[in-house]
Amino acid sequence: MAQADVLGDIAKAMGADRIKTIEYSGTGSQYALSQPENPTAAWPHYGLAKYKITINYDTASMIRDTVLTWGDLPRRGDGRPPRKGRERRVSGISGDVGWSFRGKNARPSRSTASLKHSLWLSPHGVVKAALARWKASRFTPRLTGKPIHSIKLIPFGRIVL
Repeated sequence: MAQADVLGDIAKAMGADRIKTIEYSGTGSQYALSQPENPTAAWPHYGLAKYKITINYDTASMIRDTVLTWGDLPRRGDGRPPRKGRERRVSGISGDVGWSFRGKNARPSRSTASLKHSLWLSPHGVVKAALARWKASRFTPRLTGKPIHSIKLIPFGRIVL
């Protein structure tokens, strides 16, 4: 089976071949990674009252809209806690152009790596990116005599079928 056929089958099975836009939403918690008050303490915790990501794969664009609330009280460590106990944060990317909003004003952003990461590492984004841009190679390693079918995606690693 040709490489593109395998990726095409994956895309078809998960609906990635038909999806142009998708939206994820929910609530939960967020942590300020690597920002504890000391090396043995837990990472600072914040509430996530709103989490919504809207992705358009055709235009390689995404908007992330979140509302953070205070989690740990008293506040411990660093990170970027919400102001006044609750803060809405909206950021977006279209191609290589990124922005964030403070109130009603958009500000250009140079830090687009995390948004690109979220866009292309979404479940459908990985498959779409592999089909569209990245070199894929098919190989059949063996484990205890049985073939293991996988697709090696450069640069992300592999998806085991």
